[in-house]
Parts: sequence; C-alpha cells; structure tokens
Amino acid sequence: MRHMNWLNVVFFLSLIFVISEQQAVAAPPRNPSLSCVSAAKGCVACTLQPNSAKVSALLRLSNLWTLTSGRQRIRTRNQTTFQTCGISRTIADVQLRIIQGRRTLGYSRRVRISQKVIPATPTPPQATPTPFQPAANILSLDQFQYLGSAVLPESAVGRSTGFEAGLLAAHKVAGELRFFNDTHIYSFGELYEFRVPNFSQAAPYPSVEVIKEWGSVYGQARVDANGVPYGSGPPVNGLFWDTVRQGLWWAYGEPYNTLNRNAPSVGFTGFSETGVIGPQAAIRLHEADQANHWTRGCVTQIPQRYADALGGRRLAAGCGGYYSIIAGGSWGPALTAFDPNAPQDRVVLLGYPVSSDSRAPRPGDYVMADTAGSGSGWMGQNPVGAIGKWTGADEIGGETSAGSVLFADLSVGRGVMFWASQGTGRIGYDSGSITSVGRKNRLYVYDPEKLLQVYRAERERSIAPEYFVDWPTPAGFLQGRVAGIAQDPDDPAVFYMVQTGSIQSGVELYPVIHKYRLVSK
Repeated sequence: MRHMNWLNVVFFLSLIFVISEQQAVAAPPRNPSLSCVSAAKGCVACTLQPNSAKVSALLRLSNLWTLTSGRQRIRTRNQTTFQTCGISRTIADVQLRIIQGRRTLGYSRRVRISQKVIPATPTPPQATPTPFQPAANILSLDQFQYLGSAVLPESAVGRSTGFEAGLLAAHKVAGELRFFNDTHIYSFGELYEFRVPNFSQAAPYPSVEVIKEWGSVYGQARVDANGVPYGSGPPVNGLFWDTVRQGLWWAYGEPYNTLNRNAPSVGFTGFSETGVIGPQAAIRLHEADQANHWTRGCVTQIPQRYADALGGRRLAAGCGGYYSIIAGGSWGPALTAFDPNAPQDRVVLLGYPVSSDSRAPRPGDYVMADTAGSGSGWMGQNPVGAIGKWTGADEIGGETSAGSVLFADLSVGRGVMFWASQGTGRIGYDSGSITSVGRKNRLYVYDPEKLLQVYRAERERSIAPEYFVDWPTPAGFLQGRVAGIAQDPDDPAVFYMVQTGSIQSGVELYPVIHKYRLVSK
C-alpha cells in the first residue's frame, strides 16, 4: 500500500463502490415465473411469482410489459403488475423484460384469454318496469335547470388551479359521489379527487373537499405518431369514468401540433381499491385523412338505446373545433363512436372536414379583420346577415381547456350537446396569435337520430345543428369557459359542469363546479 499511486487508490475505491451497489440491488428469487389470469371477457392480469420482497425490489427497476395477440400489441412500462382488457383473440403472449444495470431479465407466458361474458349475479324477481319511451322533442335551453354551485380549490397536487383545463369525471365509491379534476394546464393532466358536501344557488358558495391527490395517472401511455412515449405531456383535454371497466378514459394532444397530428389521442387507466392499474397504450380513433383534432378533446358515454343501434359502440370521442395547425381538423363539433373492445371499428358520426372547407354555422356577431384574410382567408368568412360560419377563433375546449359534450336520451328530451367558446367582434391574426374583441359561451344541440342516419350512410357527417344559443352563466360568476361535463352515475338527467375562470381571488381567476338537471317542458 505504501507504493500504491493515486490511480490505484481510485480503482480500489471504485471497485468497493460497484460491489456495494450490486449488493444493494435485491437479487431475483430462484426460478421466478409469470402468473397470468383471465377472469373476464377479453381481459388478463399478470404478476411475477413468487411475490416476495425480492420480487418487489426487482420490479422497481426499469421494466417493460408487452402483450401480443394477433395484430394487437399493448405495452406498459415500470409497473409492478400488468392488467389490460379489450383482447379480441383467445390466445396472447405476455413478456416481461427487467433491466438490471447491463443485465436484462426476460420472462414470458402464453395465456388463454377468456371470451366468455361473466353472468350477472341473480337478483330476486321484480315488478316489470315501465318500458322507456323515447322523447319526441329535442332538449331546449329552458329545460336546463340550475341547481347550484361549489368552489373548487385554488391549488392541488402542489399547483395552482387558476389556469386548469377543467377536466371532470364522476364516479361512486361505497355509495358516495366523487369527482376527478385537474390542476394547472402545465401539469399535463395531474388529477385530484374530491366530494361536494352541497351546492348553493347563492353566495357564499361552499367549497369542495379534496379526498386524494392522484397526480399523473397516465404512465408512458401518451405516445406520438410513431408510438414513442411523450414523457410527462402533452396536455389532457378530456376525461370520462367508465363504470364498465372501472377506470378513466382520457383524451390528449399536442399544442401547436406540427408533426404528430396522426398520433393516437385516447387512452385508458384502470383503477382498483388500492390505486392505479397500469395505463393502456393510447389508441388512434381518427380516420386516415383526419388529424387527431377530431378525437383529442373529449370522451363521453353513448346512451344504451343508441349504443345498441350503433352496433355496440358505447363510447364516443370528440370534440373538434379549432386547434393550431388545423389542416385535417373539423370546423365545428366532431364525434366518433367506438367500442372499447374493437376500437379499429370506430365510426364518425359528426364533423366538418377542413379539407372541404365545410363549416358549422354560428351567430354572425363578428367581422374578419384584414390580418385574418378579410373574410376570404383560412380563418373564416364574414357573416351573411345574422348567420356566420365557424372561424379560427371558435373552440370546443381547444388546446388549453377541456372539451364539453353530453349525449342525452331521456323521457324529457334527447340531444347531443356541445359547449363552444366563440370569438366575437373583430377577429384577427395579430402578432402570431388569433385575437378577438370578445368571447361567448354557446350551446350547440344536435339530434341523435340524425347521427344514426350518418351511421347508416343516409346523410353526410357535416349535419346542421338543431339550434345554437348563447349559454347563460349563473348569476354571481364570471363567464370564463365551459369545460368538463359529467353525468350523475345514478340519474342521467343530472349533470355537472366545470366552468374555468369564473371566480376571482386576488389577481387570479379560479374554476367552479355547477349542477344542472334536465327537466320536462
């Protein structure tokens, strides 16, 4: 040691460090294997067995799960277990790769996937319910009964909610109604869960109670057009709780999307009693000649009667309207129906292709400035009389807000409803940004029977709305923007709405949640 030079000392200390580091990583147990169970139609759950402390330490390292079944391929990273649904074939191969320094451990298993529907638990005989009678009328504005409001928190998950997208999803936990909402738009969809003790129609408005801060629930499932995970982004603009799959559907897309307009835009994250189940890789729902603007703004449920008429497609994604780099988008509301078990068979029910310059109608309370082409440019046309057409200042959520859609089929009326934010007065393209003197929230209502005609190829998808009208903001609140919409799990005539930028505290504007009921005329 007396003659050891400084290089020898460095080598000796480095060797000690490497040995210590290797000892700190839990060695894998002997002969671990994958254990997979398929207990529901098209679903599988896998874990590495035996499930010991060593296995848990092993799985905390970098890992990749891959399921292959025919042409289906589902991947998720860095999850201790793997669970997914929507597998259409009876055989699937599951692989798990764990990266341990320079060493890669691999495990695989072939699984037989159940395609049987689990029978429902028998229930005692009950009186035959009165058959549902579809309404003959389209829901009108005077059928929206305002039931009160509550104030959302000014911060959650360590961020301000002052500039949030306004995501909203509702579900029941042990009989209690709970909601999911996001935080600042730059959190890229981080969520918290809350309950509403009560709603009030007058100030002071009650505050909601935060139950849990979930943070990001998307893992690496948000991918670009090449299937490469984005990482922590991009923003999430739509949220919906699926009672069938017990989890959240979410819609996302890049702001100023120049390179990835063909990227998938809708994904799913399952939930269990203990937490989040591995997010599933996002799916592509737009058609080949479309941009993902058609499906990146919202996800909603299709009422059962219409889902049956649409061949079992029980969900829909949208919402259309203006997004930066609008080529391939929709100049107005858009909606695509899909079956989660066969998303490749999606069907477009509504939309206004930019490629044909088809535009939804709107009120004519605007004028296109010279900087916007003076009424003959891409941003839009000057109105003719009281009616104009959709412009570049008109959004249904857009890049910084959640899209708003509600599909209702009730005894008091029917309708597919979108809430848009539209520019008014002078509309221009100034200093690289779209500008307008003012903005108004507006309700667009479509007849779902006409959407069925589109499905049957009896109509073009760019159908006219039954009507559009200014949406009234409840007294005592700033207009802000209508954002996420969620139906009550027990009563589809009741729905909840987040309105962003509606209440002021200091210099910032914060969101609120409203409650409405659809009533008879």
